[in-house]
Amino acid sequence: MPPPGNNGAASRKDLRVLLPFTNDSLRIPDELAAELGSGTREALLIGPSGGEFKVWRVEVRRDGGGALLGRGWPEFAAACGAGRGWFLVLRHRGRGVLTVKAFDASRCRGELGAPAPPEDEATTNRKEAPSKLQFISTLSQDSMEKMLIPAKCVQLCIPKENLNNMAVVLGPLGKTCQIELEINRLGMFFAYGWSQFLLFHGITGANALLLRYEGNMVFTVKVFEPNGCLRAPKHEDIKMQQGEQNIN
Repeated sequence: MPPPGNNGAASRKDLRVLLPFTNDSLRIPDELAAELGSGTREALLIGPSGGEFKVWRVEVRRDGGGALLGRGWPEFAAACGAGRGWFLVLRHRGRGVLTVKAFDASRCRGELGAPAPPEDEATTNRKEAPSKLQFISTLSQDSMEKMLIPAKCVQLCIPKENLNNMAVVLGPLGKTCQIELEINRLGMFFAYGWSQFLLFHGITGANALLLRYEGNMVFTVKVFEPNGCLRAPKHEDIKMQQGEQNIN
């Protein structure tokens, strides 16, 4: 079984965490600090620099509030182009190496180190859109009944002829659910069937979601726990339990 307090987070190998962006330092879950190693004083963060990528050395330390990335983080934050309202997904690749995926204030995948495109370019032709656009949702009380799909995702990925169709959503337990789409003056929502999807997967307002549009009105969903750690898929939990039983 996962250790106490793990909240079903992904196994130590390849841990991913979803965190709000901050400039001066970045608070990280104890699970990530532990995976980096008890004797680790710094992590190697792969990030942007002048249109290319470099390795940033970032201090890993603790204070009264827990673990954080300190010295070296402000320099990375200044170079990456992220701002207020952004979120980051840090992924541990092993040996203290972290990669970063960013989500801008619209909650859609953003490019670190790249200037924001003009508004008219942001709504460019769907043919130029990324094939698998990703976005996050930090669940509010309202979004437990129906969840707003970011306008950028709708504009770039969803053909007009599909705007009134059903969406197929694949959750972390491998169950496929059909969700009715609803459109009103505020935008497009996952509506009828959404609350049942959340209930089936044990998702509450304390969780955050990472959704990826796969094409043909199919979305996949990953769940992050309140501590920021990615919830392991059910089959990974089973493998972890079997491995621990073999060890014992």
